Amino acid sequence: MRHFDYQRTIIAYHGCDESVVRRALLTGDPLSASENDYDWLGYGIYFWEFGPERALEWAVEQKKRNPKRIKKPAVIGAVIHLGNCFDLLDTRNTAKLEEV
Repeated sequence: MRHFDYQRTIIAYHGCDESVVRRALLTGDPLSASENDYDWLGYGIYFWEFGPERALEWAVEQKKRNPKRIKKPAVIGAVIHLGNCFDLLDTRNTAKLEEV
């Protein structure tokens, strides 16, 4: 599984409520992982790589669906070291999907 060791760092963005951004930046509170059955890639915290506009778009859509959860759409950025990663943009990995 060595080929999944990317040793790559990215800038990524998480759409959320403004209160989440404030808590994370001012108090160091961690972001909460999503644990919904309908989550596209399963349990975790979802980020958009190099996509602050897309993260904000997601938060705006969530506000429409659940205005109690997101009152003021916002975005928080993060520097993420990928490490062990199954990058679907890498043809080495998409070839592995054919094997399954």
